[in-house]
Amino acid sequence: MRALLLWGLLWALEATSPEHARGYELAKVRLEQTLVWVNNGSQSNATNALEQAIVALYEYTPLMAGDDEVLENRDLALMMLVRVYLAQERPEIASAVMDHALRNAGGRALPAAMFGPRLETLHDERRAELEAGGEGSLRVSCAQPCRVFVDEREVISGRLSMLLGQHRVWVEAVSGEGEPLREVVSIDAPGQVIELRHDPR
Repeated sequence: MRALLLWGLLWALEATSPEHARGYELAKVRLEQTLVWVNNGSQSNATNALEQAIVALYEYTPLMAGDDEVLENRDLALMMLVRVYLAQERPEIASAVMDHALRNAGGRALPAAMFGPRLETLHDERRAELEAGGEGSLRVSCAQPCRVFVDEREVISGRLSMLLGQHRVWVEAVSGEGEPLREVVSIDAPGQVIELRHDPR
């Protein structure tokens, strides 16, 4: 589970380069192959394989945000991960992964029902608890026109409401100038406001 809360530490390629695009395609294929492998019944090292395949895609947030197929596969991978942890009788970790998936979804429906009643019940319970916990917000300002992504979803810069817990934030200049701002922010209490500013100069 810890791997899901970590971001890749290397940013060696420009986001618009052919090498970066090829890396994204390879990461997509890796996730697809991992889904097939785990779905076919392999449980040996399944948790590590799923987590690593998911985290590998976080290096490509702007590409991922516009790719509905890969976002759906990410949701499937997270539900598979929950299922594996439930099968291992590790309910606390399963709940943490479900919370992570619900924060990622940003209101998008997760495919919990296709994994059986136990997982669907956990989904409903965790969603209710997260929603009851309230929200904080993120305020992003930029020195020049920018794009803002939260949990691999493009959002309008300004103030954004978010569920409590950790969220991945990526801010980049529209011009492509400078390095993107990449942060994991933690909303710990209802009403909390986190402010970020991006200035690529």
